[in-house]
This record gives sequence, C-alpha cells and structure tokens, in this order.
Amino acid sequence: MSKNNDELLLEIEGKLPRYIKEYSKRISSTSSVKTNIAYLSDILTFMEYCSKKLFFKDVLDISIEDLNSVTDIEIYDYLSYLGKYTKTFYNKAGDPVTRIYSNSDTGKARKLAAIKSLYGKLFERNMIKNNPTLTVAQKSPKYIGIKERLTKEEVQALENVVMEGININTDLSKKAYERNRKRDTALMLIFLYSGIRVSELSNLNITDIDISNSTMKILRKGEKKDKIPFPDVVAEFLNEYINERKNMKDISTNALFVSQFKSRITVKSIENIVKKYAARANITKPVTPHTLRRTCLTHFYNATKDLDSTKRLAGHENISTTMKFYASVGEEEFKEQIYNFSY
Repeated sequence: MSKNNDELLLEIEGKLPRYIKEYSKRISSTSSVKTNIAYLSDILTFMEYCSKKLFFKDVLDISIEDLNSVTDIEIYDYLSYLGKYTKTFYNKAGDPVTRIYSNSDTGKARKLAAIKSLYGKLFERNMIKNNPTLTVAQKSPKYIGIKERLTKEEVQALENVVMEGININTDLSKKAYERNRKRDTALMLIFLYSGIRVSELSNLNITDIDISNSTMKILRKGEKKDKIPFPDVVAEFLNEYINERKNMKDISTNALFVSQFKSRITVKSIENIVKKYAARANITKPVTPHTLRRTCLTHFYNATKDLDSTKRLAGHENISTTMKFYASVGEEEFKEQIYNFSY
C-alpha cells in the first residue's frame, strides 16, 4: 500500500536531525504537505552527501555545528556531485539495490535553493554563524519553453477591441463584428481567463457549461475529463452568448461555439478570430490561441505564486511541465517560491 503525503512527510522527517524536523514544523503553516516533502527531500539528499563525503557520520548525528563548518567550496563540490550519483536501497527481501541519479541545471538549482533557504532561515534564527550558500551560484536553467505572452496592457487592449468593437475599418467588418460579438467575446474571455487549449475550446458543448456554478467540463489530452471554474467576467458574457446560441435556428450540433455555417467552429477559424482581434488591438507580436493560453497561465502563476493550482488550471499531468513553460518569474524569486507556496 502506498503512503499518503502525511505519512511520507513523517518518514522523511524521521531521517533528519531534530533541528531540521523542528524547522519543518515551523514552515508547515505556510507550505503545503507536497511542497514540504519536496523541500525536505532535497535537504535529505544534501545531508546524505554530508554524511558520506564530509562528516563520516550518520545523517541523524550531523549537528548544527557541523553545518556551520561547511564552506562554499564544499557546496560547489556538492553541486558537481549532483550531476551523477548513486544511492543504495534495500528491497523487501533485504537485498541491496543501487540506483543511479542525475540532475540537470534545473534540478541542481532547485536543490541549491533548498539548502540556501535552510541556511538562510537557520542564520536568521542565530542557530548558525556561517552561511556558505551566500556566495554560491548555480548555472541558471534555460527555460526555453517560456515563449512570448501578452503584457497586462496588451490583454486590456485585446479585451477592449473585443467588447467594444473599436478599430473596425469597414461597414462590412462592422456588421460581421455585431453578428459575432457575443460569441467572440465569450470565446476570447474563456481563453484569457481559463488558459484552455484551442482544441479544448473547439470541443466544448453547451451541456459542458454550468453558469450557475461557474464551471465548465473540458476534454483534455488523452481523452481525460476535467472540470474547471471561471470568474464572473467570463460568466457574464458566456451567459449572454449561450442565451443567443439557444435561440439560433437550424443548428443540429451540440457545439457551444458555432460558425456562420451553423457547424462546430474549427481550430483554424478560432486561430483566425484571435489573429483578427490582436491586429485590431495593435499588438505587433504574433498572437495565437496558445499565446493566450500562455498569457493566462503565466499571469495566473505570477499573481498567485501557486504552482499546484497553475498545474491544475493548465491540465498538466507533470508539474515540471508547468514549471518549464508557464511558471516564469525572476530567478531568485523562483528558487525561493518553489518551497514556500500556500495552497
């Protein structure tokens, strides 16, 4: 039977010295159990290294005085060690099993952030006089997945042209705008405030929307069903469009968003809608549905500093995907915040 998070946290704490267990208890009020597990796991890796390479004693016997004696050079040696190292475990039969571990620059940065935070907090509490991590820097991870997204000002400009119909040059375009205003406004706001994928939006049905509870059902990648909430600004305009949609005649599809041909709107049509309004908002960078997804998720993360909720909103299976592509913050802020979320 697999352990739950509370049991796993207690197991990790049991492998660490008392002063680190006490520290874990202090930070538990501002961190989720999952965050605390990740934090202490990285500290345990460091303590195991100290046990084998520096102090030649059991992890539980490593004292605060021992930590106080660690130098910045030894921290750098630890980072090099993280590139590739082995750990030996014992299976249920009591036989030793050796596993090989490795860390990318991202993994090293995360583990360095853990011990930087630990040393920093111990130093603040006058439990140690030396903080060797202050002068240690790790090669910055390359967050190559974080691409262009809209600024808050560009989001506001985009909302304005969709809601108010500004910057329309011809009478024909104005008529088309008035005909599709409620649909396009609801469509764009869903992108901007839910961050769903263009395929997920195209596949939405009327029955997927629950206005009274401000939630919508989504079919994620891999046919996975999900449900996410949406804010009042989306509910208002989505409700207007749904009322209009229900009164449309000669439509047999259950699709939420339909084209002028009264069929489910295609991904290509959605891409053209997004491109059109971005041009009217005088946004010079390329804007696609995925740009809006990136915009929503990145700004949501920066506003909440909640990686777990951002992962859930994105529909990601792996939190590392969320970190790489959407959790874009200043480097030092990132290293600290990863261990200090409040869910």
